[in-house]
Amino acid sequence: MKPLSLQVDGFTCFRDPQPTLDLSALSLFAITGPTGAGKSSVLDAITFALYGVVSRVGHGQIKELISHGRDRMTVTLRFAVGPRTFVVSRMVRRKNLPGTCQLDEIVDGRATPVAGNATGVSQAIQRLVGLDYDAFTHAVILPQGEFARFLKGAPAQRRQILQDLLRLGVYGRMRELAGERCRDAKKDLELAERRLATCADATPEAIAASEAELAAAQQQQPQLVEARDRAQAARVQAEARAALARDLATRLAERDELRAALPTQQARLDRIARSRRAQAIGAELAQHARDEASCRERAEARTKAEARLATVRQAAATARTRLDETAEAVAALGPVRTTVERLKALEGRLQHAEALDAECRAFTRERDARQADLDDRRREQAAQARELQQATDDVARLDRQLAAATFDPAELAVCEQGRDVARELRSSRQQGPDAEAQVSRARANLAETERIAAVEVTALGEAEAALARAEARRADAARQLTAAQDALRAMTLRSHLHAGEACPVCEQVVVEVPPVALAPEFTALVDAEHEAIDACSTLSQRLAKQRERQGQAAASVEGARQRLLTTEEQQRALRDRVTRAIDTLVSHLSPYLPASRAAMPEHWLLERLDDLQALRAERESRERQRQVLEHARLGAEHRVALTVQAITATGQALAGLVEQLAQKQAALETQRAEIREATDAADPRAELARLQARILDADGAHDAARVAAAREDTALAAALEADAAAARALDEARRALDEVAARVSGSLAAAGFASVGEAAAALVPEADLVALEDEATAFGRRSATVDAQVADLEGRLGPEPVTEDDVVRCLAVERDADAAVHAHVKRLAQLEVHLQGLRARALEAVAAQSQVAAAQQALDTYTRLSIDLKADAFQAWLLRDSFERLVTGASSRLMELSGRYTLLWVDDEFVVVDHDNAQERRAADTLSGGETFLASLALALELSEQVQRAAGAVRLDSLFIDEGFGTLDAAAQDVVASAIESLQVSGRMVGIITHVRELTDRMPACVVIDKRPDGSRWSIR
Repeated sequence: MKPLSLQVDGFTCFRDPQPTLDLSALSLFAITGPTGAGKSSVLDAITFALYGVVSRVGHGQIKELISHGRDRMTVTLRFAVGPRTFVVSRMVRRKNLPGTCQLDEIVDGRATPVAGNATGVSQAIQRLVGLDYDAFTHAVILPQGEFARFLKGAPAQRRQILQDLLRLGVYGRMRELAGERCRDAKKDLELAERRLATCADATPEAIAASEAELAAAQQQQPQLVEARDRAQAARVQAEARAALARDLATRLAERDELRAALPTQQARLDRIARSRRAQAIGAELAQHARDEASCRERAEARTKAEARLATVRQAAATARTRLDETAEAVAALGPVRTTVERLKALEGRLQHAEALDAECRAFTRERDARQADLDDRRREQAAQARELQQATDDVARLDRQLAAATFDPAELAVCEQGRDVARELRSSRQQGPDAEAQVSRARANLAETERIAAVEVTALGEAEAALARAEARRADAARQLTAAQDALRAMTLRSHLHAGEACPVCEQVVVEVPPVALAPEFTALVDAEHEAIDACSTLSQRLAKQRERQGQAAASVEGARQRLLTTEEQQRALRDRVTRAIDTLVSHLSPYLPASRAAMPEHWLLERLDDLQALRAERESRERQRQVLEHARLGAEHRVALTVQAITATGQALAGLVEQLAQKQAALETQRAEIREATDAADPRAELARLQARILDADGAHDAARVAAAREDTALAAALEADAAAARALDEARRALDEVAARVSGSLAAAGFASVGEAAAALVPEADLVALEDEATAFGRRSATVDAQVADLEGRLGPEPVTEDDVVRCLAVERDADAAVHAHVKRLAQLEVHLQGLRARALEAVAAQSQVAAAQQALDTYTRLSIDLKADAFQAWLLRDSFERLVTGASSRLMELSGRYTLLWVDDEFVVVDHDNAQERRAADTLSGGETFLASLALALELSEQVQRAAGAVRLDSLFIDEGFGTLDAAAQDVVASAIESLQVSGRMVGIITHVRELTDRMPACVVIDKRPDGSRWSIR
């Protein structure tokens, strides 16, 4: 994975949108800037874009990275994985609103979506990069202090990180996969064996027997088919002769029916002949019928005209009588017309009287309203008087309560002045038990630390004695080893000695060769010396640790003693504060404090202060109530005065209204008297309307009667004319009918008809007549056809007919023969299927045997593989080997960087060897800050190199280091810079975060972070 560009907005100190940070052309660079500018935030942005996590905050605190004053942050990273390019973008909102997360692959300049949510993006990133977040921060981006924790962390955590980096987990997955495939192979073997068992009957003997049986059945089939064909031919012949017999019976029955219908045929022929004769005189019959119908119609018209004339004459007489009656009624309305004119003259007086009546009613309503208002105001006056009396009584009651209340403002002031002292005193008293408990705990802690110190002193003596014993054993082992070496050299020299020759050592003549001695156990002595040396080293380290623990225990005793002194001093100070506070309160409250409460004056003061404050609050409340009631009393007095004034004004207005009402009522009575003199009607206007309506009704009735009389006279003249015309038409029709009847009588006699009605009854419509003629012709032809068919069928059938029983017997024989053929064909099919099944199972048995062999082989292979990978032994060996190679390479780098230290891998822990201190071994936890940085950097660089070289491991195209370069001196910085410069030879991107000017100047490029009040900015130089 190699980052190409980075964009941020609202991320930590980068408050405003930053220009795109293009990293694609950089190979070795530094990220520099002042402290707090945001150098580490660049790496945080990369890890956040990839994994949505930042090491310095947890998953739940990601929103804390949003810049101050911004509601969201956005980070977009473009990176490369091998030849592929991807863009990942994450946006987080400050409020509880959903963010966005998107991963796209850039293909031919176009963005192809890969994942669209946080979970999917994180999983896709882990698949692409090949590292989870923890492994990524230990191999690609090394945040401040992270690799030091790898150096000093737990063994299990280190093993997991190295396993993820080198992808050694693949062997665990291989073991799981081998187990799964072993189980699958076992299932396949069981399935193949069951399949082979199902084919046990497919033997060569069974196949030969089935083939012989099938051949015999095939030879028998033609005989059965021939017998079925003969039965079928016999059945067809019998059915044909039976059909001829049935057809002959049908034709004989039909001939009998035709002979029985001969009378009907004769009647049909007679009807056709009569109809043809009637058609010959049809025109004369038709004219006679038309004239007869015309005569009837004109007779009916004359009858109607006579009835209409009688009706019109009656209506004309009635109309004339009505006209005379209405004329008499109009003449009788003369006096009524005179009365109408007199009533019209009274309209002015009626309007005046109505106006006076309306004014009287209005004055009456206003008088009633004023009277009701006067009554309401009098009731309101009575209520206000009661309210005024109640307010006066309440004011007097509060005055008495205020006069009776006892309250001393001076005592309240004294209590308020001493309130803070009392509260402090109460707090001090409450702290007393805690102080006592702290003193007790301090004393117990001192006793415990002294006991632990004594135990540590004893353990230190035991460790020193053990080291002395180990040194003695080492010296003894060295002495024994020296003696053994001398003996070994003597044994070697003995093999070259001969009597009479000079000794090569002392050059004296050997008189007698020494006897052969047993060879010493040299290897055991060497191992014993090494064990003694290791025991001394271990006991030396244990003694150093014990001395350190004894020193820590002594320091703990001194600290516990100091804490005890401090807590005792605090307890004495607390008691002094309590005594001084009591004296102050007693002297301050002497005029008021009861003698019985002098021991705890703070409780009395606080209680008394509450009582006095309550009394003051009560007095102030009553004074406010009195002010409110006094204000209410004054308002009630003012309202009573206003109500009295209103009552007086309303009474005066009421008197004026009563006087005006009396005047209007007198004028109204005068007008009504004048109207009564003119008419005695209760309602003159209604009487006038009634008389006018009566006159209008009479005039209208007279006009209507006159119009009706004229209309009836006109109708009478028209009815007389219509009656005369109908009489003339009836005479003409009767003369024409007589003439036609004389002509038709001769034609009827010639046609053989007695009357016109008989001739008309003989007539048949032309269509019906044609149908009758066709029926007669068809009857003749059908009779001839049936006779010919009967003769033909009798000749074809012969003297021996076939019965239905004969047909049934032939059919049964055919069915039996056909059933025999079908049964034989079914048997042939079954034999063929059985034979094919045997042959198929024989082939399947061969395949099943191959499957059994293959499954057994696979089962053996995967079983062996599962056993070989069992219990993670192989994976543990690979991890151990990887750690050893990692320590070997990192040890060389550490020696180059420090010139003093190397690393060892002992009991799953990193051990530092100090070559300037007689190869002393010590734990990595004892390294100083600068030494820890060098060791961490050596491990990080070697791990990156080994991951690059490991077959199938993750390719790391970038490395970012955010460690404490400032803890190094100038010489160490120069060595570290040279080591870092060597990393980018293989094309890897290497970036370091530092504010050390000497390192920055050696970098070919720098990302400079500029710290500003409104947010940091970055740039590349």
